[in-house]
Amino acid sequence: MSSFARRLAPAARGVSVAAVVWLSGLDLAGCAEAECKFNSDCAAGLCIDGTCERQCVAPVDCPKDRPVCLRGVCNASSADAGADASIDSDVGKDATPVDSGTPDVTLDDTTEPADTTTPVDTSVPPTDTAGGTKGYLTACASDGECASGKCTTSAPRFCTKTCSASGDCAHSQICAGGVCRVDDTGTSCSSGSACLQFCVGTTTTVGHCTHGCSTGADCPAGYACSVDSVGTKICVDIERPCTDAIQCPGGLGFCTSGGVGCTAKCTSASDCPQRLVGLPAYTCEARGGQNVCIPPSDVLGSAPLGATCSSTGTNLCRSGACDDGTSPATCAQRCSLRGGCPVSWGCYPLEDPGPPKSTMLICSPAGSLWLGSSCSRGRDCLSGICQAPGYCTRQCADGYCPDGMSCVASGLTATDGTPVKLCSKP
Repeated sequence: MSSFARRLAPAARGVSVAAVVWLSGLDLAGCAEAECKFNSDCAAGLCIDGTCERQCVAPVDCPKDRPVCLRGVCNASSADAGADASIDSDVGKDATPVDSGTPDVTLDDTTEPADTTTPVDTSVPPTDTAGGTKGYLTACASDGECASGKCTTSAPRFCTKTCSASGDCAHSQICAGGVCRVDDTGTSCSSGSACLQFCVGTTTTVGHCTHGCSTGADCPAGYACSVDSVGTKICVDIERPCTDAIQCPGGLGFCTSGGVGCTAKCTSASDCPQRLVGLPAYTCEARGGQNVCIPPSDVLGSAPLGATCSSTGTNLCRSGACDDGTSPATCAQRCSLRGGCPVSWGCYPLEDPGPPKSTMLICSPAGSLWLGSSCSRGRDCLSGICQAPGYCTRQCADGYCPDGMSCVASGLTATDGTPVKLCSKP
C-alpha cells in the first residue's frame, strides 16, 4: 500500500473555552409524544386511541395467518403493507429546538437495534439455493451465476446471500429484504422514497436513508445512534451545518450564528459519533429535558466531511480534523469498519509516516466501481481503495473477499487497534 505524507490537523485549542461557554447556554426543548388520527399518521404500527402502537417487533410476535412483521404491523405477506409501510410522518411539532421556531424533532423510524434482531422489513429469509458457482461479493449479471442463486438486482451487481441481520453481511453492507445489500445510509430521501431499510426525517425536516444501530460504532462516521419516539435506535447524520433545525434530520441543532450544527438525542456518550483517536469525545448531556450529543470543546465550527478547511491555525471542521494531504485541504473524519462512511465515501487506511508513524481509518471519496475492477485511484472504487497494480479492493477484517482474491494482512494496524487486511489478487 502506498504511503501518504498527509497529516490530519486538529482544530486549534486556543479558543475552545468560548465554545464550551456558548454550548452550555443553549437549551433544547422536550419532544411531545406522537399523536395520530389515522393509521397512515403512524410511522410504525396502528393508530389506537390516538397513539401509534405496534402489533409486533419480529415475525415471532405475529399469528400464523399473518406471519410477516412489517413496520410494526402483522401482515399475511410483505406485499399487503403496501404504501402504509412508509416511515415518514409529521409528528412532534410542539417541540422547540435550540435555535428558533417549532420544527419537527421526532425521528420517524421503527427499526430494531442493529445486528441483534430480525429486521422488521422482512420475514425469516429462505435458505440459499444452489445456482451457479460464483461466491459472495463476486460480480454477476444474473442469479444463475451465483452459488447462492442470488445476484443483486441493481448496481453494483454482485452475488449476495441471505441474512437475518446486518451482522450476517460484510462490512459496509446491511441486511435488507432478507439479503445483503450495499449500505445506502446517507442517501437523501423523503416521504415515499425507497430506502433499503428506513428514511429518517419528517415532512418538515430533511431526510436520509438509514439503518438500525446499537451504538454510534454501528453508524457511519459523523452519525449518532439516536433513539426515536418509540424507543428504537437509528443512525442520524449530525455533523452537518444548519441555520434552522429543520435542516437537521433529527430536528435538533445548535443552529444560531456561530453554532456547530445539528445534533440528536442520545442515551449515553457511546451513541454519539466516534472521533479521531487522540481527540476528546462527544458527551451526552441534558438540554431542555432530553439528552443530546454535545460536541467537545475543540469543535469550533460546523463544516461537514469534505468541506474546505484550514490546516493551520483555527479550522471550522465539525470533526475537528483537517486533511492537508488534499488540495485544497478538506475536513476529514474517522471511520470504523463496522460503521463505515456515508454514501460516496469509503473507509480508507491512511498511513501517516509520522513521527510517530501511524495508520488511521478515515473517510475518503469513493466512486462506483466494484471489487476487482480496473482503477487508477481510490475514488474510482466503491470502497474508496485502489490496490496496486490497479484494481478495486476492500478491507477484509471480516474475512470476505470475492472469487479470485484472498484476504491478506498488510502488516499495518490502525490507531483504533484494527488490523489492516486487504482483498488481494495472486
